Amino acid sequence: MSNLGPKNERLLYHSIEGVSLTEIHQRVQQNAASLNVKPSAELLEVVDTLFRHYQENTENDQCQDVHCDVRFLDQAFAHKGGSKYLEELFPTGQGVIRTIHTLAGLPQLEMDIDKGFGTAF
Repeated sequence: MSNLGPKNERLLYHSIEGVSLTEIHQRVQQNAASLNVKPSAELLEVVDTLFRHYQENTENDQCQDVHCDVRFLDQAFAHKGGSKYLEELFPTGQGVIRTIHTLAGLPQLEMDIDKGFGTAF
């Protein structure tokens, strides 16, 4: 996953390095009210799944943009309805990945908004 900032810093990798799921849950709890999102067990399961995915794959630069993460979550939760289920859990209108990053205090990814279509991921 390439999230390159100035001087090729891998922002996402550095933002999760040494961070525990407990800390991510605390961030979600703190930020949920500002996004009008209820930090339910189901929501935390999605956040955990994406966080673990990042821990396992970010170092490898396997994905160039947010679309890979969207597909990953859609497949991981296909048994619950996929993208429809995810959009119901994260009804902010900002997109699932963007909302998770805001809740968890992570940097936004490249191409998380498609300005041509007005779509957010």
